[in-house]
Amino acid sequence: WTWSGKTCDLSIYGPTVGSACQNKNQAMTILSVDLRDRIVSRHRSGVGYKTISAALQVPNNTVVSVILKWKNFGTTRTLHRADHPAKLSNRGRRVLVREETTNPMVTLTEHQSTLHQSGLYGRVARRKPLLSKRHMTACLVCQKAHKGL
Repeated sequence: WTWSGKTCDLSIYGPTVGSACQNKNQAMTILSVDLRDRIVSRHRSGVGYKTISAALQVPNNTVVSVILKWKNFGTTRTLHRADHPAKLSNRGRRVLVREETTNPMVTLTEHQSTLHQSGLYGRVARRKPLLSKRHMTACLVCQKAHKGL
């Protein structure tokens, strides 16, 4: 397979880092487990991010993300998920709850489960009185009549 004069080896996941395709415009590459382990071993021996990036010909952001994943999960292997990714992140969930508590209008059904997890149910706005001139005078008359009670 050729791409702008360069040959690439394709797997089912797209071009791999170990292949002959080393183009900066490449959308996404999957690192081999061996390469990720080499990044972590060099980091543990005290080598800096830029040095690792230059030595292994991997972008600096990739080196940073591999090391962060290793620090968080203790492994460089691809972890399985129990379910599909959530539609809302924790930050988005907090924003939605804050918005709903300040402005309780009817929300979309896809956000109802998020609000239920936060303990908010039945978010329907309270009825706002219609304040025309006639209604305001009627309210004043009623208040004056019941003032002494």
